[in-house]
Amino acid sequence: MKSILFAGLLLVFSLSGCTQSKSVSLASNPTPPPGNAASAGEGSEVHDPPPLLEFPKADGFVNDFAGVLAEKDKQDLEAAFRKLQERAKIDFAIAVVETTGEKNIFDYSLAMAKEWKIGSENGGILLVAAIEDRKWHIQITKDLEDDLTNAEVKKIGDVIVPDFKIKKYGAGIKKVVNKMIAELAKKQGFEPLKVM
Repeated sequence: MKSILFAGLLLVFSLSGCTQSKSVSLASNPTPPPGNAASAGEGSEVHDPPPLLEFPKADGFVNDFAGVLAEKDKQDLEAAFRKLQERAKIDFAIAVVETTGEKNIFDYSLAMAKEWKIGSENGGILLVAAIEDRKWHIQITKDLEDDLTNAEVKKIGDVIVPDFKIKKYGAGIKKVVNKMIAELAKKQGFEPLKVM
């Protein structure tokens, strides 16, 4: 998998309803915040930069760090994602975590996608679900923006909410995956596949 830049404006969804996020600037602040010294000197205090996010190591395309997916669901999704990679050269990965901690889900999922290097020859998708936070987010690479617009991702993503509300995480994820793959197959002209 090669690293590909991810879209700067994506949708963030809450399990209790969907709301659209504003764009997030990833540029660094050239001026240090008050209280941090720009350079070390007598009387100045140097603060360590904030720690980088550490993510669990990905083991395949489906990573259930919260332990909420049935083994059969994980196997079915993994098999479908391998076929998608072979058929269309698109990576599709899932990360289910208990929480994103103090990070908002957009920043967390973007950093995770970059860390895991999601994206193949024709692009990549990462679905992150934070169970305790009751939030989820879908990151797509720039390669797929023409095929999956923000509006289409929102419409597809809306199907996850009812199943997640009743803790049927595998069913909700499979519905989103099937709709997303069907939309990509239609637009890119490859033979669709379905996760059972």
